[in-house]
Amino acid sequence: MRIRNFIPVTFLIVVIAITCVSPATTRDDLKSIAVSGGELHTLVLMKNKSVWACGDNYYSQLGTGADQYRDILTRVLKGDMNSPSDYLEDINDVDAGWTHSLALDVNGFVWEFKRFSIFKKGFLFT
Repeated sequence: MRIRNFIPVTFLIVVIAITCVSPATTRDDLKSIAVSGGELHTLVLMKNKSVWACGDNYYSQLGTGADQYRDILTRVLKGDMNSPSDYLEDINDVDAGWTHSLALDVNGFVWEFKRFSIFKKGFLFT
């Protein structure tokens, strides 16, 4: 039996994840301001405009650099998945799809996370 709704679990995980971050990040920065639930994964947008994800990752829709299931919130990467410290930042909105995820940055560009790839789309919304 597969769990279809990660949203209640996500709020519990957010509280746990707050205690596991670097001292440079304050608890206030890691308050969630948006949550989006996909088919079997969840995206969380934090107050500091970072994106965290958890759940099923068969299609690499979490943007964490691997296709492994994540049962705790993991920070989303940008660009090349071989650079595990280059995190997605300055995001205004997130949306979790069935086998992909989207993030809208402050400049209006859309980032897409899907099977073995992370793309910064060329769409600029004005």
